[in-house]
Amino acid sequence: MRPNETEVYPVIIIGGGPCGLAASYYLKEKGIKHIIIEKNEMLQTWKNERWDSFHLISPNWMTNIPGIKSRIPYNNEYMSGKEIYKYLKEFMDMVDPDYLENTSINKLYKAESLYKLETDQGIFHAQKVIVAIGLFNQPFIPPVAEELGKDIYQVHSSQYKNPNQLKPGGTLIVGGGCSGVQIALEVKQHTENAVYLSLGSMRPIPVIYRNVNGMYWLNRLSGFQVESLYYPIVTRICAIKTFKMLLVKTSSVASQVVLSLQGGLLKGKEQNSCFQTVFAML
Repeated sequence: MRPNETEVYPVIIIGGGPCGLAASYYLKEKGIKHIIIEKNEMLQTWKNERWDSFHLISPNWMTNIPGIKSRIPYNNEYMSGKEIYKYLKEFMDMVDPDYLENTSINKLYKAESLYKLETDQGIFHAQKVIVAIGLFNQPFIPPVAEELGKDIYQVHSSQYKNPNQLKPGGTLIVGGGCSGVQIALEVKQHTENAVYLSLGSMRPIPVIYRNVNGMYWLNRLSGFQVESLYYPIVTRICAIKTFKMLLVKTSSVASQVVLSLQGGLLKGKEQNSCFQTVFAML
């Protein structure tokens, strides 16, 4: 699709994930014309960047997808990656948005009363722009990882699928959140070799506390949403510090490292220092 240089969209949505689709859903309800621009595939992360045994860390009752909420079980179980992708694909088919895939936006700026989006497909014009690209969506590889020898296999969690892609030998996991826990448990169940965890200052929240799901407590805590934006920065610093301490021993205890660090949307020095609270390196 080549943009019509004279057409002005009332709204352009950047990002074809759940947030972008939800924005499209509500815009359609209001009859507002729009288009979604996605740099990869629609639902790219959920379709292509999850390991085979991935499960959500939030129970099903927390999954609220507009328009199809009644189809999602309301219970304390956890959906697999395949299950949540199935619901998101159903949501996308129901919304049926206009979208453009595999299109990179090189520049976004305002010229007089309109926004201009310079893409590798041409220039789009819009009255309003919704940025729905999500937080912590860029894999982050700390420079210290380059100090590992070439005989140490490294893979980021966005590219990790299952233990079959790992080499024989010990495995080192660096990080401090639930994704790493899932990967570490899976690797441990499929190998007789040692599996090491390098943890930061954070620990995953308890699945159950006082017989109630841990995510329920997080939602009840005052200020949780604000404070959570700062936790990953602390975790990254501590996790990488621990990783550096283990670096000199890595060659003797592990033959591979899996990275699960994510860059955030913060500006300035924090631009690439924030990561999703997941376990990091195998």
